[in-house]
Amino acid sequence: MTTPGRPLAGCRVILGSTAAIPGGVARHMLDLAAGLRTRGIDVAFLADRLSEHLVQRAVEAGHPVVALSEATSSDVVHLHLAYTFDGPSAALVFKARARVRCRVVMTEHLPRSNASDPGLEPAGHGRLARSGKSAFKAAEYAACHAVIVVSRGSARFLQTRYPALPSSIHVVENGVPIRADPGPWTDRHLTVWGVGELNRQKGWDLLVEAAGRAQAPWRVRILGSGVHRAALETLTARVAPGRVAFEGRRDDVAALLGGGGVLCAPSRWEASPYAALEAMSAALPVVAARVDGLEDMVVDGVTGRLVPPEDADSLAEALDEVTADVFEAQRLGEAGRARQAAHYTLDRMVSQTVAVYQECR
Repeated sequence: MTTPGRPLAGCRVILGSTAAIPGGVARHMLDLAAGLRTRGIDVAFLADRLSEHLVQRAVEAGHPVVALSEATSSDVVHLHLAYTFDGPSAALVFKARARVRCRVVMTEHLPRSNASDPGLEPAGHGRLARSGKSAFKAAEYAACHAVIVVSRGSARFLQTRYPALPSSIHVVENGVPIRADPGPWTDRHLTVWGVGELNRQKGWDLLVEAAGRAQAPWRVRILGSGVHRAALETLTARVAPGRVAFEGRRDDVAALLGGGGVLCAPSRWEASPYAALEAMSAALPVVAARVDGLEDMVVDGVTGRLVPPEDADSLAEALDEVTADVFEAQRLGEAGRARQAAHYTLDRMVSQTVAVYQECR
């Protein structure tokens, strides 16, 4: 919970990250920058270790890109971690903290992963590794004036994983603009969408397995790129031939989702995926694994379905049920759209972030 502080209009915020690929972190930062600017706050992006993608997008949006040496003239340095044990990002935290005129805020976009939670994939997590990682995070958090997480599930994980947190933890959930009425669906109610990088985290192998076990005639379209594409195509040919299409990264995801269907998010771990929010804003039901963020967004039986993670059988059953009745699918989708408009808006995300800045000033 945040409390009001001094007004920020006329102040300067510098946003930094080492996020390497286009995705949720980059989108979050660009949306936040635009929202801050509409509130009269000067925004710049931190050049140090910033990806070419983010540099290009920041410049296109009219935001200056500055070196860390210029951070002394800022009021807040806000760093965004895509990977919780990102050493280069930690170095930026420590360097920024050394500039006493700044307040350092850090957003953990994915604190729970197979690297931080041995319960997800126990192999390879020794006691020494766990204690070393804990010490690393304790030092990093101590260098920050505030830490933000993007879901309540992520906050619960941090409080359990690092019980002696030296920084205050704030929940600021991701948000997207409220979408105009998407109108009636096309005949694509049997389309199951997957949106995200093709990696182990996102669980696309589970969706492929579910497609092979389905009783209903739905088809899968997965939008995204990644190193696991070839392996996923091989798996599809073996267990679900003709039922899953991999279409690569697309810039028209919002328009595609507007045509109807079901969004499936079978992730092994998450925090606050934008794909689910975009689907909700387009009035699509969401069938998802019960993991951080998704279990906060999706109300089981009201806006979609939640299933146990790592369970392709339950995923197939839920998708069979949701796609069986187009009118029921639309009802679930409309409830999801109302939930997004009430709880997961861009304006709310920006306002709550500003409140964190105010509190730590």
